[in-house]
Amino acid sequence: MSTKEERVATGIRVKRELLHQARVAAVTQKKTLGQWLEEAILEKIEREKAQPEYNIIIPGRAYSAWGGHAQEYKRFVHDTAAQQIAKPLQEDNLHIRLDYFHRPENWVDKDNLEKSIYDGLKDIAYVDDRQIASGETHLYDITSTITVIEPTSQILEHLVDWKAKEEELVAVALRVRERWVLECSIEMLEDENKVS
Repeated sequence: MSTKEERVATGIRVKRELLHQARVAAVTQKKTLGQWLEEAILEKIEREKAQPEYNIIIPGRAYSAWGGHAQEYKRFVHDTAAQQIAKPLQEDNLHIRLDYFHRPENWVDKDNLEKSIYDGLKDIAYVDDRQIASGETHLYDITSTITVIEPTSQILEHLVDWKAKEEELVAVALRVRERWVLECSIEMLEDENKVS
């Protein structure tokens, strides 16, 4: 019996330039492309495990930051998050994702939803919303077919139970952005400045 782990041939879609960069890195390190990709995937998994991340489910419909229920809803978000989070993140490089599953009559404008949630999470998930460096918000009408864009594992887990009930909710994923993304961007800008 072989002690080697079984490897399967697989086809994956990847951007041509990224594939080229991966091949160059693999050759430079005297590895096969497969070995290099395996190591890169494992490194990413370990890096993400080390990064603090919060996943919060806020049940029920959301309310606009400027409507009649604004303060009450922000307090509800605050109290709900407080039950799920031990201490606020201190890092200044946060990424937040909001997924609002709603009925058509309870639709909330993206900007107003973000304001309500961000204000409600202050002092619970983070110290101040100035720590949020990037974000994305997705709105889903639960009365139609839903295509969730790149769902987090938290959303997938919740949707299994949720589909039978079709409850309104906001799923929040909050994490520290990966530093290497910023460093690469800064290096690219520095390189561009040298050229000009």
